[in-house]
Amino acid sequence: MTRCGQSLALLAFGALHLGALAGAQDPAWDAAQARGTIHADCGRSARRLLRGWLEQKQDAETHLYSREGTWDYHNEAADHYSSLVLIAFYVEPGLIERGGALHSTLASSQRLCSTPSGIPTTYDLKRRAQGRAASLGELAEWLRDGLVRIVEVVGTENDWFREMERLTDALLAEAERRGGMFAAFRGHEAAGSILQTLARLYALSAKEPHLRAAEELADAFLLEPRHAIGQVRFGDHGCELVPGLAELFALECQLARPKAKAYQKPLQRLLDRILESGAHPETGLFCENGGQPPDTWGYVLFAYENYDRATGSHLHFALSRQVPNEDVTPGRYRAAIEKPLRWLARNRASYPALRSSLWPRSSSSDDWSDSYESMIVLWNRFPRVEGAFEWLDWATLQHVHRRHPDREYGPFTGGHFDGSTGRTLVLHMMACSQGVRCVPFTEGLRLGGVQRDGTLFLVLDSDVAWRGRLRFDGPRAEHKGARLDWARINEMPQWFVARPRGKYSVAIGAAEPATLTGSQLSDGLEVAVEPRKPCRILVKPLSLPGPP
Repeated sequence: MTRCGQSLALLAFGALHLGALAGAQDPAWDAAQARGTIHADCGRSARRLLRGWLEQKQDAETHLYSREGTWDYHNEAADHYSSLVLIAFYVEPGLIERGGALHSTLASSQRLCSTPSGIPTTYDLKRRAQGRAASLGELAEWLRDGLVRIVEVVGTENDWFREMERLTDALLAEAERRGGMFAAFRGHEAAGSILQTLARLYALSAKEPHLRAAEELADAFLLEPRHAIGQVRFGDHGCELVPGLAELFALECQLARPKAKAYQKPLQRLLDRILESGAHPETGLFCENGGQPPDTWGYVLFAYENYDRATGSHLHFALSRQVPNEDVTPGRYRAAIEKPLRWLARNRASYPALRSSLWPRSSSSDDWSDSYESMIVLWNRFPRVEGAFEWLDWATLQHVHRRHPDREYGPFTGGHFDGSTGRTLVLHMMACSQGVRCVPFTEGLRLGGVQRDGTLFLVLDSDVAWRGRLRFDGPRAEHKGARLDWARINEMPQWFVARPRGKYSVAIGAAEPATLTGSQLSDGLEVAVEPRKPCRILVKPLSLPGPP
């Protein structure tokens, strides 16, 4: 176990005061320490919300969840359960290990809701019996909003990934029985959700049937005039199709498949038409018929970023982070993407006057969560947008997310929006620590991080003595089929990425730097801190080899 202020080779010693590290006056340290306070605030709220759902909402016998007595897949599984798994990964990972309370939920749903067709049913917790068969659209939502986002974070060697593959294959078989993908997924929401799922699943597993099914659906929307997309919605539960088509296009371009060329011009014409008719001239935010922008204002914008990325007109965001002074060639849509980000960041102080007109819808906690998601996914690709982090932090203070430190269960309400509240809290928590997790997480533990010129400045502090590991985020984008690096709904962005074969200089406190591999950082840097004696950790890349 390494204590702050001592050589990594010695593995034991006392904590050192902040000022002992070289460069003690660097403002990056102050910024990192400030983010640590926010990290602790978000972590406490997320963990208390999680405990509220476990203790108040989980059925003791089946381990399933419900609001009105029914376990279903588009609300309970997709919105609530998957958010609980995500929260647990960051603040209480034992809950998602085999036999843990949240892993048991998945096992119970498979046991209680399965059918010979592979299409599961809902479950009536009052009658202890199966309900109706879930619709394909509901299951597409469970895949995209639930299983995919879990797997993108926890990896593929687990039961969630196996369930995602099994359920996807069941949906494709049912779609074939109904006359094909377009016949089975006609609505924009269902079609968009399954397109996003299939593109991401192919990247994860490289299974050709998943890609062929996605192409069958995209062909109908992009290549068949009779199915051309008319009016485009920008709000939730309707805006998913355009991002889905752009995700598939990004994948096709990465794989250099013939469909990439076939889809490019139709997709470009669609994006140009949406931009011309839907973007507000002052704010750049999309709105329908001149009305107020939706809370999901960034979702369709993700398609523009993905088009630029796919056509090579925008350098990969990781390059701009590792080499911040590198010239980035502006993409076709870069100005259109950055305009609303800059407008929102610039006009934060004017929110009271703008909230009912030019500002995205902001009535509920879910509105703020979706707006936060829109901003953070895009800021992750455009880190030079000034004031974006301050806007994100401000957004988490506008509703229940961080308002109830005195409550046993924090922002827990037991209602429909708790899932998006928890997701936002861990998103912000990881932005503050630059993707580094504390294992174990405890209330009162603060970890803040700031990157500059590829170097990570971390400050670790705690209200009580703490021993544990700092686990750095590895390259979650690299998979069998492709790089899963395009902007996407329900993404957990990456910040500082420890490449497994990379070498890093790591200095803890005033100790001499040690050289560690990215794999060692992902496995966890062992650290101990004494109460309220902040520890500074400087991590600097020495070599960054790409994937093998």
